[in-house]
Amino acid sequence: MKQYDIKCPCCGTVNKGLYLDETGGWMICEHCHAETMDGEYARQHSVRLPLLTMSQLAHLETMREAG
Repeated sequence: MKQYDIKCPCCGTVNKGLYLDETGGWMICEHCHAETMDGEYARQHSVRLPLLTMSQLAHLETMREAG
């Protein structure tokens, strides 16, 4: 399992050897005890979904019905 060294955004302490895969990216700082999620980990492990307008959905529906 991969370990991460993450700098706390609140106090700046580097927390070493964290298993972020087990916690979904969340950590508790060893120094200030703040609970935070690492932003870089979240960006790498998230899925992007398209944002469609109602007109785009209507156009997709007409294309689906036509063909």
